[in-house]
Amino acid sequence: MAECNEITREQLHKCVDSLLPSFGIKYLKEKQFEALYSFISGREVYVSLPTGSGKSVIFHLIPLVHEWMFEQNRGISKRFKQDAIIVIICPLLALMQDQVKILTNCGLKAAYIGGDQSESTLKDIELGLYTYIFLSPESALSNERWRNMLSSKIYQDKLVGIVIDEVHCMTEWGISSSSDKRNVFRKWYSKINEARSLTDVPFMALTATATKTTKERIFELLELKCPVEIIESPNRNNISYCVQSLDKHLSLAEQFRCVIEEIRQKGKNSRRTIIYCQTIKQCSLLYKMFEKELDKSFYLDMNVNPMCRFIEMIHSGTPNSVKEHVMKQFSSEFSHLRILIATIAYGMGVNCQGVTRVIHFVPSKSIQAYIQESGRSGRAGESSIALLLFNGVMLKVADAKMKDYVKSESCRRKLLSQYFDAKLPSKLPTGHECCDVCALNCECQDGYCNIDLHMPCDKEMFSQKSTKSKSVRRTERKLLQKKLLMKAVVSDENNTAITVCYPNVLLEFGKDHIDQILNHADTIFTVDDIMESVDIWKKTHANDVLESVCRY
Repeated sequence: MAECNEITREQLHKCVDSLLPSFGIKYLKEKQFEALYSFISGREVYVSLPTGSGKSVIFHLIPLVHEWMFEQNRGISKRFKQDAIIVIICPLLALMQDQVKILTNCGLKAAYIGGDQSESTLKDIELGLYTYIFLSPESALSNERWRNMLSSKIYQDKLVGIVIDEVHCMTEWGISSSSDKRNVFRKWYSKINEARSLTDVPFMALTATATKTTKERIFELLELKCPVEIIESPNRNNISYCVQSLDKHLSLAEQFRCVIEEIRQKGKNSRRTIIYCQTIKQCSLLYKMFEKELDKSFYLDMNVNPMCRFIEMIHSGTPNSVKEHVMKQFSSEFSHLRILIATIAYGMGVNCQGVTRVIHFVPSKSIQAYIQESGRSGRAGESSIALLLFNGVMLKVADAKMKDYVKSESCRRKLLSQYFDAKLPSKLPTGHECCDVCALNCECQDGYCNIDLHMPCDKEMFSQKSTKSKSVRRTERKLLQKKLLMKAVVSDENNTAITVCYPNVLLEFGKDHIDQILNHADTIFTVDDIMESVDIWKKTHANDVLESVCRY
């Protein structure tokens, strides 16, 4: 495919300025413009920009730029096409429907190919009567009808490009992590390159999160040869990261007590939140728990009506009517729906407005997935938090890098960013605005900080065993933490570990246990308290811990 540069940057700026008002946008960001210019010039383009950066606008403009340039160069250039069409390969029907709605509201012709689409619309798609065509890789490649459409004369004359949205799904869903190819979730994702045999148009690949390894694999699968790379760090300075272990002694309701009470007291003014789960069963469990705990407070103005729920869930088994209701509610920052409980895949398809908190009920499977999912919060730049909850069993679903993140004792933001191509910006948040690890050294309030990113859980409120407690200041907790870490391993002059006072990591004593001690320091008075609050099984170890705790 020959490179062609029949449009200047000045021309494209003029064109874009005339088109953007239709989308309610004042200007394109630099990287948006570069991606658009490269593609219009005939180059293939790989775009990796953070969630909320406006990647969709890039392909929204492509056919309109073609038509604008066609009018400007009528009879002079054959490079640009009248009635241009662009095909967008999308992972989820919900994403397609959302995009079609956005474009239709802008007065543009858009449609998706799906099982619930009317036959009349499908025929109009074949006839080239729509500018934007959204379809899944399965529809594009495994269905003879749509393969024939792509290779038809109509599409050979009008098609200007193929966009692969959420392209990281190729490696997550299209190929197996094991040698057993039967484990592949959606095999056609690894075969999108077959579209090259049907049409000779450039590809554009879009993602918010692709690690260096994933990017290389995408290039290989799509047969991208020296594409223009438009890359920006996935870091979002407005998101604070936090990891919290689940207390085995507390019920699910007690773990989420602060969220429950927030809904009860603030209703539609509660913080808008997405809670991600790995399975439908986990979604249902959480949903039922909120419903039981809140009773009539589960509804706006206590009006027991399904349309008035503060909390909804969305997954593969959710009825279409509920999905449509969720999409409508979450597309407006001020609607009453406050909490969405979603499986990972279906959470991807929601246009999230006003979300300022993302909670992972279990860890994501990978760093790449976690960046994508946590990036659903703070899309308009609002101060937001990404909280990951876990216990030992839950970590089994995570890969090695994700486990490192969960167990990290260093800055979580820097750890997340090291797996991606782009460098972190020079100015980064510090203290509690960065992550829970950096918060330990935060002195934002005249030398100290009382902001805790974790979900508060007052065990004294819920425990029936003991109501005794003491006040342990933040500074005392820090000193206790240092003491526990120092006593864990005694080193010789050469810093070589020679004596282990507490059970080491191999004996299942580590940072998680120290965190448990710190979290319960205000209710620890006896060896029995240690045994109850901390995952320690030997009283001799509990005695050593108690000796340190009782000094503070």
